[in-house]
Amino acid sequence: MEKFNQKEYINQYNAEHYEQLIVRITKGKKAEIKQRAERKGLSLNAYINQLIDNDIEKAED
Repeated sequence: MEKFNQKEYINQYNAEHYEQLIVRITKGKKAEIKQRAERKGLSLNAYINQLIDNDIEKAED
């Protein structure tokens, strides 16, 4: 019986359920964005997703 490979399982799950987007920003900007996210109680990823979702909602009005 093959041993369960958790890392492989997570990578497969992520590939099936998520897409990746690489964003390039100027040096120092990441720390500023991360601090803002933390003040809102969000991860960096959740904060960026929230900003995008809010912008899309505004554009639909």
